[in-house]
Amino acid sequence: MRPTTRLSKLQQSSLNRIVKLRILVNDIHVKDGFLGILQESKISYATIELQNMWNSFIRSFYLSCFFSATSVGGKTVSVSKRGINQRKAIDFAIKHWKPKLYARHQGNWRRRDEPPWHDPKVLLKLAQAEGFSNYQQIENAFSIPDRTLEDLPVFRNFFSHKNISSKNAAQNRATHYGISSTKRPSIILISRPYGRPQPLILDWCDHISLMVDYLCQ
Repeated sequence: MRPTTRLSKLQQSSLNRIVKLRILVNDIHVKDGFLGILQESKISYATIELQNMWNSFIRSFYLSCFFSATSVGGKTVSVSKRGINQRKAIDFAIKHWKPKLYARHQGNWRRRDEPPWHDPKVLLKLAQAEGFSNYQQIENAFSIPDRTLEDLPVFRNFFSHKNISSKNAAQNRATHYGISSTKRPSIILISRPYGRPQPLILDWCDHISLMVDYLCQ
């Protein structure tokens, strides 16, 4: 996912990836309270990819705003600094988030030096610091009451590491959705939250789709 001068391109690319993940998840079914190895693999992949997609979207959205991208509604984003290139924009993000961090030889940063893009506070702070003209819209988007951006990284962490600590952390989130915390994290994700017609991970897909649409409008 790359920065662009048209947020409609970023929007469509992101939504297309989410649609593919929804199709993958729709094929997962529990049998006798268990998932097969292939189905476990699918839910693991879908969770990690949904988190990766969101990280990539926010990073590209931030850079696109620096390039004065045009929104889906036809508005051009303005920033306090104009004519800045991608390297300088990332440099600003890292130094603003980690002011004591220094670049390696020749001023190069490692990808892990960059801010945790999935955290809403990152984009909010950077957009405010750089005077993004769409700051209010960004703030409104992140004010929507929902736990997706808080809980998705916890489950992604479990599937990436699969240790007792990450498993317990994921299971502890289940009760927020009216789902038993004794279930495996993969079963939790394909269980229906209380009062909802679809699995939890599909609710998360829908919420992130909503966020992408809202931010790009």
